[in-house]
Amino acid sequence: MRIAAGFCAALLALCLLTDAALAANRALLIGVSTYDRPEIRQLRGPVNDVALMRKVLLQRGFAEGDIRTLASDGAAAPTRANILQALADLAGQAGRDDFIYLHFAGHGSQQPAGDNPGNEESDGLDEIFLPRDIGRWDEGAAGVHNAISDDEIGAAIDRIRARGAFVWAVFDSCHSGTLTRAAGFTARSVSPQALGIPAPLLRGTRTRSVGGESGEPAGPVEAAARAEPGAGGLVAFFAAQTNELAPELSMPRRGLNRTQYGLFSYTLASALADGEPASYRQLAQRILQKYAMQSIGMVTPLFEGTHLDAPVFGRKAGARVRQWRAHKGAGAEAGGLYLPAGELHGLGNGSVLAILDDPAAPDANATGYVQTANAGLFSSQLKPLAWAGKPAPPLESVPDHAYYRLVRPVFNFSLRIALPPQAEARTAQERQVYEHLAAMRARPPGPGLQLQWTQKAEDADIRLAFSPAGAADAACSRDRLWLLNMLGEFTCTGPLKPYAIDFSAMAGD
Repeated sequence: MRIAAGFCAALLALCLLTDAALAANRALLIGVSTYDRPEIRQLRGPVNDVALMRKVLLQRGFAEGDIRTLASDGAAAPTRANILQALADLAGQAGRDDFIYLHFAGHGSQQPAGDNPGNEESDGLDEIFLPRDIGRWDEGAAGVHNAISDDEIGAAIDRIRARGAFVWAVFDSCHSGTLTRAAGFTARSVSPQALGIPAPLLRGTRTRSVGGESGEPAGPVEAAARAEPGAGGLVAFFAAQTNELAPELSMPRRGLNRTQYGLFSYTLASALADGEPASYRQLAQRILQKYAMQSIGMVTPLFEGTHLDAPVFGRKAGARVRQWRAHKGAGAEAGGLYLPAGELHGLGNGSVLAILDDPAAPDANATGYVQTANAGLFSSQLKPLAWAGKPAPPLESVPDHAYYRLVRPVFNFSLRIALPPQAEARTAQERQVYEHLAAMRARPPGPGLQLQWTQKAEDADIRLAFSPAGAADAACSRDRLWLLNMLGEFTCTGPLKPYAIDFSAMAGD
């Protein structure tokens, strides 16, 4: 009887499990870095983006087998057929209350939307994602061969949502360029002309308003309002507006082991590593804050969906305590103690952490301190530190269950500046200013703000530049030194016009 009673109790408990408890997390990561057509600019960042996001998802409880990757360096190529099949597979696997994460990284472009009555593009253009086997404009099909349109992606997402699954889709690509003088970063954009789309078909189209003020959702989100009752929620993050570029560059900006990433993908991963925000809206605000801190003004990410106020990854955010367990190194790292957090989490070399036996203990209960060294994106080595009146602890004596809590982060107050290319100093005044700047660079650093001069423009926080050659606009007159942001974004007019110093103000300095 006891066995029967126990069996009945277990069966009852199983029946009472909620759908949420049985829900699955699945992800599809698409990174297109190389293209079969050699005339299309190859990218380095997308394969790194999907590898980065894979680690982020694993840290948040996704199972290895539930993360599918289609990337240029992987076993499965990111072709049109493979991408659409992977989306179809997700629709077949998804169940009610499942969480589906989609990440698209690679080139984007636009093509004429056509006369389909169901196509509601306000600008007359379809946004398209370029798979590895992208072709050229096909007059008969009225589209770019093998392109994946926003309508196709939207329909695939709707089929997943129809199963009751929640979809979070991230698009790190863009559809047009802008005037830039940047070196060291690549725009994830291929012009419609490069795909063979006739210019007359592109004329007369209307441009969407910048900043998302029009209330018109981007491509894959347009069908959200028409979703069937009972469909799962949808949130979509876009790296750029439809008339902006989405850059990729070496990140982290001040890291020792820098790698090419999409700016948006890296910033998203960094924002998640800062601590789980309560909602997608708050996560979006954190991303915009990180862009503002880097003076990035000409790229405006877009955030849309039916459930922006839903908790990120479906989980409620707890109190933000930046602490971790450590693990002993293996192989080449044998003998060391390592933390599963690094530069992506804001831990630079020299950050101080308290050793605590209890994760809920106050800082005052620290048994000792360590500092970080050899920081990578996701890991840091721990070194003993004599600090706050306590001696440096022998790490071999620290119990395995100890927690390491950040008590003093490292702040970098240096400002890295890149001179303009000497070849751009075309006038006598510009050559004189260049010599003046070169002399400043040769001076030893003084107290206060640390100015670091760098040879590589892509390493700089501020890029100094002379006015572009042949500029007809008086606002770009050749008597100024321009202070450009790290992307080298440049426009002569409007609110995004960078600061400039008149040459006359530099006289006598």
